[in-house]
Order: sequence, then structure tokens, then C-alpha cells
Amino acid sequence: MTQFGDKGLINKARMKWSMGLCQTGRALEYFDKIETILLCLGYPRDVDMTMDKVIMGLKSHIQTNFIGRNWVTLNDLKDEVIHYNAAYWEINKT
Repeated sequence: MTQFGDKGLINKARMKWSMGLCQTGRALEYFDKIETILLCLGYPRDVDMTMDKVIMGLKSHIQTNFIGRNWVTLNDLKDEVIHYNAAYWEINKT
């Protein structure tokens, strides 16, 4: 990616990462954005720094629900949060 990729795309991903991530919609969309950024930057997925950054960008009600929870991989975090968020949207859509 760094040799043949779009330098503008990499710079945008770096800026988004450094400014902080923020979930504005559904968790599925949030994790899609995160995975794209991680892929562009070549950052490891399952390290504490990445996991902490991802958790800090989640909506506050999701963070509150999972206080004290630790995940081993980003995929574990993603699966739990997406299922919780889908149920939350279903309950509160009216």
C-alpha cells in the first residue's frame, strides 16, 4: 500500500486515526471504517493500543455496557458490540 497506494488515502487515514475515532451511526459501519483505516496504515489489529482506541470511539452507552470487559482480538470485540448495537437499535427504533 505504501509503495503503490494512494498517498492521499494514507494521509487521510493517519489524520483520522490521530484525531480519534467516533461512532456516529451503527457499530457495523464504525467497524468498517476502522478496518479500512487499519488496513491503510498497516497497524496491528489485536494490540492494546488499537483495542483501546477503538473502544474509546464507541458511543457512550456501548462503552458503559461493556465496562471492565476485555477482549483478546478485535474480531471478538467487533462481534459482541455489533450484536449488542443491533439489539439496542431494534429496541429503541420506535
